[in-house]
Amino acid sequence: MNETTHRLIKAFAICLAIFIIVSIINTIVYFASNIFSVNNDINMNENYSSEIKNIKIDMGTSNLIIKKGDTLNVIADNVSKRFKVNEESDTLTIKEKSVNVFRNKSISKVIITIPNNLKDLSIDFGAGKLEISDINISRFNLDQGAGKSIINNLISGKTDIDGGAGELNIKSSVLEDLDLDMGAGKFYFSGSLHGNNKIEQGIGELILDLNGNDYTIKASKGLGSITINGEDYSKNTTVGEGINDIEIDGGIGSIIVNTNK
Repeated sequence: MNETTHRLIKAFAICLAIFIIVSIINTIVYFASNIFSVNNDINMNENYSSEIKNIKIDMGTSNLIIKKGDTLNVIADNVSKRFKVNEESDTLTIKEKSVNVFRNKSISKVIITIPNNLKDLSIDFGAGKLEISDINISRFNLDQGAGKSIINNLISGKTDIDGGAGELNIKSSVLEDLDLDMGAGKFYFSGSLHGNNKIEQGIGELILDLNGNDYTIKASKGLGSITINGEDYSKNTTVGEGINDIEIDGGIGSIIVNTNK
Protein backbone atom coordinates (compact mmCIF):
# COMPACT_ATOMS: atom_id res chain seq x y z
CA MET A 1 0.00 0.00 0.00
CA ASN A 2 1.62 3.30 -1.10
CA GLU A 3 1.73 6.44 1.04
CA THR A 4 -1.00 8.26 -0.89
CA THR A 5 -3.49 5.41 -0.55
CA HIS A 6 -2.67 5.02 3.14
CA ARG A 7 -3.20 8.75 3.72
CA LEU A 8 -6.53 8.74 1.89
CA ILE A 9 -7.81 5.73 3.83
CA LYS A 10 -6.76 7.41 7.08
CA ALA A 11 -8.47 10.68 6.09
CA PHE A 12 -11.65 8.83 5.13
CA ALA A 13 -11.70 6.92 8.43
CA ILE A 14 -11.21 10.11 10.46
CA CYS A 15 -13.91 12.00 8.57
CA LEU A 16 -16.34 9.07 8.85
CA ALA A 17 -15.73 8.91 12.60
CA ILE A 18 -16.36 12.67 12.91
CA PHE A 19 -19.58 12.35 10.94
CA ILE A 20 -20.87 9.46 13.06
CA ILE A 21 -19.99 11.18 16.35
CA VAL A 22 -21.58 14.48 15.30
CA SER A 23 -24.72 12.68 14.09
CA ILE A 24 -25.08 10.82 17.40
CA ILE A 25 -24.58 13.99 19.45
CA ASN A 26 -27.06 15.98 17.35
CA THR A 27 -29.65 13.20 17.67
CA ILE A 28 -29.26 13.04 21.46
CA VAL A 29 -29.45 16.83 21.77
CA TYR A 30 -32.53 17.04 19.57
CA PHE A 31 -34.56 14.44 21.44
CA ALA A 32 -33.41 15.53 24.88
CA SER A 33 -34.22 19.17 24.17
CA ASN A 34 -37.72 18.22 23.07
CA ILE A 35 -38.33 16.07 26.17
CA PHE A 36 -36.75 18.28 28.83
CA SER A 37 -37.25 21.75 27.36
CA VAL A 38 -37.29 24.55 29.96
CA ASN A 39 -36.87 28.31 29.77
CA ASN A 40 -33.27 28.89 30.80
CA ASP A 41 -32.04 31.50 28.30
CA ILE A 42 -30.53 34.94 28.82
CA ASN A 43 -29.78 38.04 26.71
CA MET A 44 -26.85 40.45 26.94
CA ASN A 45 -25.45 43.55 25.23
CA GLU A 46 -22.02 44.73 26.39
CA ASN A 47 -19.22 46.98 25.12
CA TYR A 48 -15.59 46.11 25.86
CA SER A 49 -12.27 47.92 26.11
CA SER A 50 -10.66 49.46 23.05
CA GLU A 51 -7.38 47.99 24.35
CA ILE A 52 -8.47 44.46 23.39
CA LYS A 53 -6.21 43.08 20.64
CA ASN A 54 -7.07 39.37 20.70
CA ILE A 55 -10.41 37.55 20.68
CA LYS A 56 -10.85 33.85 21.42
CA ILE A 57 -14.27 32.33 20.69
CA ASP A 58 -15.45 28.83 21.59
CA MET A 59 -19.04 28.24 20.45
CA GLY A 60 -21.22 25.13 20.52
CA THR A 61 -24.56 25.36 18.69
CA SER A 62 -25.40 29.08 18.69
CA ASN A 63 -25.34 31.02 15.42
CA LEU A 64 -22.47 33.51 15.31
CA ILE A 65 -22.18 36.78 13.37
CA ILE A 66 -18.92 38.77 13.34
CA LYS A 67 -18.76 42.11 11.56
CA LYS A 68 -16.88 45.39 11.48
CA GLY A 69 -17.85 48.04 14.01
CA ASP A 70 -16.52 51.22 15.60
CA THR A 71 -16.44 49.56 19.04
CA LEU A 72 -15.96 46.06 20.39
CA ASN A 73 -19.46 44.90 21.26
CA VAL A 74 -21.07 41.53 22.08
CA ILE A 75 -24.82 40.94 21.74
CA ALA A 76 -26.18 37.55 22.79
CA ASP A 77 -29.80 36.47 22.30
CA ASN A 78 -31.34 33.38 23.89
CA VAL A 79 -28.00 31.95 25.02
CA SER A 80 -27.51 29.53 27.88
CA LYS A 81 -26.59 30.80 31.34
CA ARG A 82 -23.32 28.94 30.78
CA PHE A 83 -22.41 31.47 28.06
CA LYS A 84 -19.51 33.54 29.41
CA VAL A 85 -17.44 36.54 28.30
CA ASN A 86 -14.15 37.19 30.07
CA GLU A 87 -11.90 40.22 29.61
CA GLU A 88 -8.30 39.81 30.72
CA SER A 89 -5.46 42.15 29.74
CA ASP A 90 -5.62 42.55 25.93
CA THR A 91 -7.65 39.36 25.32
CA LEU A 92 -11.41 38.82 25.23
CA THR A 93 -12.59 35.22 25.64
CA ILE A 94 -16.13 34.27 24.61
CA LYS A 95 -17.23 30.76 25.48
CA GLU A 96 -20.37 28.68 25.23
CA LYS A 97 -19.21 26.09 27.73
CA SER A 98 -21.27 23.14 26.57
CA VAL A 99 -24.43 22.08 24.79
CA ASN A 100 -27.18 22.18 27.38
CA VAL A 101 -29.89 19.72 26.36
CA PHE A 102 -32.31 21.23 28.90
CA ARG A 103 -32.46 24.65 27.23
CA ASN A 104 -35.50 25.86 25.44
CA LYS A 105 -35.64 25.36 21.70
CA SER A 106 -35.41 29.02 20.58
CA ILE A 107 -32.49 29.82 18.28
CA SER A 108 -29.44 31.26 20.03
CA LYS A 109 -27.51 34.03 18.28
CA VAL A 110 -24.35 35.95 19.13
CA ILE A 111 -23.38 39.14 17.26
CA ILE A 112 -19.87 40.54 17.69
CA THR A 113 -18.69 43.84 16.21
CA ILE A 114 -14.94 44.46 16.16
CA PRO A 115 -12.79 47.44 15.10
CA ASN A 116 -9.91 47.18 12.66
CA ASN A 117 -7.17 47.40 15.30
CA LEU A 118 -7.60 43.76 16.32
CA LYS A 119 -4.55 41.49 15.91
CA ASP A 120 -5.75 37.93 16.50
CA LEU A 121 -9.15 36.32 15.99
CA SER A 122 -9.46 32.64 16.95
CA ILE A 123 -12.74 30.75 16.55
CA ASP A 124 -13.61 27.20 17.61
CA PHE A 125 -17.04 26.64 16.14
CA GLY A 126 -19.44 23.72 16.53
CA ALA A 127 -22.68 22.93 14.76
CA GLY A 128 -24.27 26.34 14.19
CA LYS A 129 -23.94 28.91 11.41
CA LEU A 130 -21.03 31.34 11.24
CA GLU A 131 -21.10 34.62 9.28
CA ILE A 132 -18.11 36.97 9.07
CA SER A 133 -17.96 40.19 7.04
CA ASP A 134 -15.61 43.14 6.48
CA ILE A 135 -12.89 42.11 8.94
CA ASN A 136 -9.21 43.12 8.69
CA ILE A 137 -7.03 41.02 10.99
CA SER A 138 -3.34 40.18 11.46
CA ARG A 139 -4.00 36.52 12.26
CA PHE A 140 -7.12 34.42 11.72
CA ASN A 141 -7.73 30.92 13.07
CA LEU A 142 -10.91 28.92 12.46
CA ASP A 143 -11.67 25.41 13.73
CA GLN A 144 -15.05 24.48 12.28
CA GLY A 145 -17.04 21.46 13.41
CA ALA A 146 -20.16 20.38 11.55
CA GLY A 147 -21.61 23.82 10.87
CA LYS A 148 -21.75 26.18 7.90
CA SER A 149 -19.50 29.22 7.54
CA ILE A 150 -19.98 32.17 5.19
CA ILE A 151 -17.14 34.71 5.14
CA ASN A 152 -17.10 37.88 3.03
CA ASN A 153 -14.38 40.50 2.57
CA LEU A 154 -11.88 39.06 5.04
CA ILE A 155 -8.35 40.46 4.97
CA SER A 156 -6.01 38.31 7.03
CA GLY A 157 -2.32 37.78 7.59
CA LYS A 158 -1.38 34.29 8.76
CA THR A 159 -4.51 32.15 8.27
CA ASP A 160 -5.20 28.68 9.72
CA ILE A 161 -8.46 26.84 8.96
CA ASP A 162 -9.63 23.37 10.00
CA GLY A 163 -12.76 22.69 7.97
CA GLY A 164 -14.22 19.84 10.03
CA ALA A 165 -17.33 18.26 8.49
CA GLY A 166 -19.26 21.29 7.26
CA GLU A 167 -19.45 23.79 4.42
CA LEU A 168 -17.10 26.77 4.19
CA ASN A 169 -17.48 29.69 1.76
CA ILE A 170 -14.94 32.53 1.71
CA LYS A 171 -15.66 35.27 -0.84
CA SER A 172 -13.98 38.50 -1.98
CA SER A 173 -11.16 37.98 0.52
CA VAL A 174 -7.39 38.35 0.74
CA LEU A 175 -5.56 35.72 2.79
CA GLU A 176 -1.85 35.26 3.46
CA ASP A 177 -0.03 32.00 4.23
CA LEU A 178 -3.23 29.95 4.30
CA ASP A 179 -2.98 26.56 6.01
CA LEU A 180 -6.24 24.73 5.27
CA ASP A 181 -7.31 21.24 6.32
CA MET A 182 -10.68 20.73 4.65
CA GLY A 183 -11.82 17.64 6.54
CA ALA A 184 -15.09 16.39 5.06
CA GLY A 185 -17.19 19.01 3.33
CA LYS A 186 -17.17 21.70 0.65
CA PHE A 187 -14.75 24.61 0.42
CA TYR A 188 -15.18 27.60 -1.89
CA PHE A 189 -12.82 30.58 -2.07
CA SER A 190 -12.80 33.71 -4.22
CA GLY A 191 -10.16 36.42 -3.91
CA SER A 192 -6.38 36.43 -3.53
CA LEU A 193 -3.96 34.07 -1.77
CA HIS A 194 -0.58 35.59 -0.93
CA GLY A 195 2.63 33.97 0.26
CA ASN A 196 2.95 30.24 0.91
CA ASN A 197 -0.39 28.46 0.99
CA LYS A 198 -1.02 24.80 1.83
CA ILE A 199 -4.35 23.04 1.30
CA GLU A 200 -5.15 19.47 2.35
CA GLN A 201 -8.37 18.48 0.64
CA GLY A 202 -9.71 15.57 2.71
CA ILE A 203 -13.15 14.55 1.39
CA GLY A 204 -15.27 16.96 -0.62
CA GLU A 205 -15.24 19.59 -3.35
CA LEU A 206 -12.55 22.28 -3.45
CA ILE A 207 -13.05 25.38 -5.63
CA LEU A 208 -10.62 28.31 -5.86
CA ASP A 209 -11.52 31.38 -7.96
CA LEU A 210 -8.35 33.45 -7.73
CA ASN A 211 -7.73 37.09 -8.60
CA GLY A 212 -4.75 37.61 -10.89
CA ASN A 213 -2.40 34.94 -12.18
CA ASP A 214 0.76 35.45 -10.11
CA TYR A 215 0.63 31.92 -8.70
CA THR A 216 2.61 28.70 -8.71
CA ILE A 217 0.09 25.92 -8.18
CA LYS A 218 1.35 22.48 -7.19
CA ALA A 219 -1.44 19.91 -7.08
CA SER A 220 -1.05 16.27 -6.05
CA LYS A 221 -3.82 14.02 -7.25
CA GLY A 222 -5.82 11.88 -4.84
CA LEU A 223 -9.02 9.98 -5.65
CA GLY A 224 -10.68 12.74 -7.63
CA SER A 225 -10.31 15.14 -10.55
CA ILE A 226 -8.06 18.19 -10.92
CA THR A 227 -9.09 21.04 -13.23
CA ILE A 228 -6.98 24.20 -13.51
CA ASN A 229 -8.17 27.01 -15.79
CA GLY A 230 -10.44 24.59 -17.63
CA GLU A 231 -7.75 21.96 -18.28
CA ASP A 232 -8.02 18.53 -16.68
CA TYR A 233 -4.97 16.86 -15.14
CA SER A 234 -4.73 13.11 -14.54
CA LYS A 235 -1.58 13.19 -12.40
CA ASN A 236 0.42 15.45 -10.12
CA THR A 237 1.07 18.78 -11.79
CA THR A 238 2.59 22.25 -11.42
CA VAL A 239 0.96 25.21 -13.16
CA GLY A 240 2.32 28.76 -13.31
CA GLU A 241 5.50 30.46 -12.12
CA GLY A 242 4.12 33.18 -9.87
CA ILE A 243 5.51 34.40 -6.55
CA ASN A 244 2.53 33.14 -4.55
CA ASP A 245 2.71 29.39 -3.90
CA ILE A 246 -0.36 27.19 -3.56
CA GLU A 247 0.29 23.55 -2.64
CA ILE A 248 -2.80 21.31 -2.87
CA ASP A 249 -2.76 17.79 -1.43
CA GLY A 250 -5.64 16.04 -3.17
CA GLY A 251 -7.97 13.78 -1.24
CA ILE A 252 -11.34 12.39 -2.32
CA GLY A 253 -13.33 14.78 -4.50
CA SER A 254 -12.92 17.33 -7.28
CA ILE A 255 -10.41 20.19 -7.30
CA ILE A 256 -11.21 23.21 -9.47
CA VAL A 257 -8.85 26.21 -9.69
CA ASN A 258 -9.40 29.31 -11.83
CA THR A 259 -7.01 32.28 -12.04
CA ASN A 260 -6.99 35.75 -13.62
CA LYS A 261 -10.49 36.69 -12.45
